[in-house]
Amino acid sequence: MCRPHLYIALVLIVLVLSTFYQVREHDFISDDYINIVENPNLRPATFPRVLELWKKSYWGLYIPATYTAWAAIVRLTERAGPGERARTLDPGPFHSANLIIHLLNLLLVFSILRLLTHHDWAAGCGALLFALHPVQVEPVAWISGLKDVLSGFFSLLALWQYLTYAMATSGSAKEATGQGETSSVKRRFHFGVATLAFVLALLSKPTAAMLPLAAWLLDRYVLRRTIRECTVALISWGFLAVPFAVLTKWSQPDTGIEFLTPIWVRPLVAGDALAFYLYQLAVPLSLGPDYSRTPELVLQHGWIYLAWLLPFGLAVLIWLGRHKRPWLVASGGVFIMGLLPTLGLIPFSFQDISTVADRYLYFSLLGLALSLGCFLSEPRRKLGLTVPLCVVLLTFLGVRSALQARYWSDSITLYKHVLKINPGSWLAHTGLGDSLANQGEVEQAMAYYLTALRIRPDDAATRNNLGNILARQRKFEEAKIQYLEALRNEPDNATAQNNLANVLVEQGSLDQAIAHYLQALQIDPEYEIARHGLSLAVKEQQRRRSQR
Repeated sequence: MCRPHLYIALVLIVLVLSTFYQVREHDFISDDYINIVENPNLRPATFPRVLELWKKSYWGLYIPATYTAWAAIVRLTERAGPGERARTLDPGPFHSANLIIHLLNLLLVFSILRLLTHHDWAAGCGALLFALHPVQVEPVAWISGLKDVLSGFFSLLALWQYLTYAMATSGSAKEATGQGETSSVKRRFHFGVATLAFVLALLSKPTAAMLPLAAWLLDRYVLRRTIRECTVALISWGFLAVPFAVLTKWSQPDTGIEFLTPIWVRPLVAGDALAFYLYQLAVPLSLGPDYSRTPELVLQHGWIYLAWLLPFGLAVLIWLGRHKRPWLVASGGVFIMGLLPTLGLIPFSFQDISTVADRYLYFSLLGLALSLGCFLSEPRRKLGLTVPLCVVLLTFLGVRSALQARYWSDSITLYKHVLKINPGSWLAHTGLGDSLANQGEVEQAMAYYLTALRIRPDDAATRNNLGNILARQRKFEEAKIQYLEALRNEPDNATAQNNLANVLVEQGSLDQAIAHYLQALQIDPEYEIARHGLSLAVKEQQRRRSQR
């Protein structure tokens, strides 16, 4: 029996795999060290330590499902070394996990579009648009992007199962009584799987809290069920999402954000972000992990008062055409729902660097894929130039993604690329400083740190790292100044407290050093390095006293 959709799925996998296969050879980059390599809860990844990640947020995010996935990879791939902390990690399996889940997401988008369009080739083109667009490179090629692709996987699975449930429910009145009981069990099964997947999506990344609204839009404007039917079916998902939204905001309080956007201008910031995303989708030529598009920056320019007109005008056109093409409402709505938590209407920590980021678009591209799939599947659609134009578009996107993925091979390559498209990127300057310092290129690292500090003078982490270089050069007094400045800006920085204590030990000020070690341990009671330094400092103090 011929099943064309299986062959199409195979072609899709081959095309996407050939584009992204190179990422398997890439290295760890920036946040990968915080999230995995230097994460005390994953090195080693024992059950009690991983359990801690289910009890509380880590680095401002409660994403225990993602950390559990990383823990599993650590346990399977960690290479034995002479000591527990000396065990090394191979980045290859982590990159492979991102790629495999992205391929699964490709198939899920294909399945969703087949369900909604009833057209295999149209669904395949839409799925390719989702998987091959260059903005997807960041979450796929960056190990820390697992939270986006994993949350995307569970979100897409939840949508697929929910839509299957909704379609079965809309036709249930026509079923015979005997078949109705069996069908009822199947419907409950689909809804149960969808709900479980939704919870796992929230546990992978809490931005999935907007999924009920995305599902509602697809149900209402594509499946054409009544408002009451859609709302009743999804109201339980809304209640599930609330605790995760509250926990996320509690983990990223406004007090921890450098520039708190006034409430009245937040819609303008959101409009600017949407306009920026529309441009990046249409012209994906200058992509990177940092656009430095902070609220403070955009408020200094007049464009913020005009940028919102583009997405607003597009939304008006879509709404006016809702009777002829209702799927456009669903497509636009899904696109916005995926971005809503990160548009700046509610402040979040990464806004200190940029409101916009490619990885925030990962799930939202389902809306773009749906638009293409529905457009191509419209009845009486004359193929004409549509097919060759679609082929050219998807080929262009695939080539751009393959080229973009190369920049993510290692930190130095990535951040040098960022500086080409955004010379004022604090993230790139401090990232290059970290990478070069690790390679022993002290002078170059110091130059990048100093540039980063000209951009953000109050950044405690950069001052701490600059202090480390100066301490390595035995310029202890200069290093001490940097550590003190870091602590002035961030008093609860346990690392700076510990490093300042180390310098004070070198200068012979043991009493002050012990005080700073104790402060570091008060901030982080599990800071073993500070505990070891304290022990050595106390022993040295006792030795000196015994010689008096």
